[in-house]
Amino acid sequence: NDAQFFITKTDASWLNGQYTNFGIVTKGMDVVNKIVIGDKILGINIFP
Repeated sequence: NDAQFFITKTDASWLNGQYTNFGIVTKGMDVVNKIVIGDKILGINIFP
């Protein structure tokens, strides 16, 4: 199975209610603002 997630900085009405919202950015928005198309995720930490 393929999986994908989106971090949006504006309203994402194009997602059209077909996807589940599962989190928010609580810190590190400066990093989010530096993400550009084509960047690769090298690792991720998920905290409860």
